[in-house]
Amino acid sequence: MAALVIVGAIVWAVVQTTQARKHTEQMTACTTALQTYTQTYNDNESLVSKVNDLLNTKSADSAPQAFAALQSSLDSYNDSVAVPTSFQCLADETTAQLSQTACTLDNERTVLNNAHEQLQSAYTTAKSAYDDTKKQARAERQEAEEQARHKEQEEAARNAKPSSTTTTYRNTSDGYSIAIPDDCSWGVEDAGLMSFTNSDHDVLITVSARTTPQSPKDILHTLQATHAVTYSYLGDDIAVASWNDGNDCVYERTLVHKGTVYTCIFRYPQDESEYGSALVDQVAPTFNYDGRK
Repeated sequence: MAALVIVGAIVWAVVQTTQARKHTEQMTACTTALQTYTQTYNDNESLVSKVNDLLNTKSADSAPQAFAALQSSLDSYNDSVAVPTSFQCLADETTAQLSQTACTLDNERTVLNNAHEQLQSAYTTAKSAYDDTKKQARAERQEAEEQARHKEQEEAARNAKPSSTTTTYRNTSDGYSIAIPDDCSWGVEDAGLMSFTNSDHDVLITVSARTTPQSPKDILHTLQATHAVTYSYLGDDIAVASWNDGNDCVYERTLVHKGTVYTCIFRYPQDESEYGSALVDQVAPTFNYDGRK
């Protein structure tokens, strides 16, 4: 009888030890499953935060379908995913309870991962649509700004007038002069030819003098024969003509005095005709040979 008691005690001790070991192992498994689930859940929260931020941009009108799908995916995520605090691994629970909790956590982690994939896909689609909308809006804004800037430049060009302050260029050797606005740059006199420019309006003025027996009538006839003259004027000692040369406007004023021909030529782009015409009106009358009234 005593032997049976001893054997029973030994068996009971073995059983208790085995159960304790299994409980400890299952407690560890449950705790590990909970930690893994919690870590995965927390990692996913960064995506949830980005989704909420995107939905709060109020850009749904730009991509209604993509944003509606994103909102639906977020709602589904929140409905299907359990928060980690819903689960516990308690030491006073039975081994079976701990095993069930660990199994549930594994299943919930699968649900969590699937929900995360769906939410990530919806977010990527909506974010791409949002970025495209921003890019398009930025391009439209830049285009509008460029058009406004171009319009301002055109308006400024239309309103631009030559400087009313002038400096007189006088060629003492050939005996002529011209008053040049101070917004024009002076070139270097070369072989009796002098030029002035305004780079802002792409204007070129050249003046020169040469000895020739031609009369104003001869000069005008030559100009009309070589160019499609649109305006001309002939006086006793003056010939004036203007024409288009490609995209440029050309105005030539020629004075003849005692066998010397004094020539002043204005050239400017047609799209600068307002400034160019004002320049001609202001400067051309000041081009004279010495003694001319």
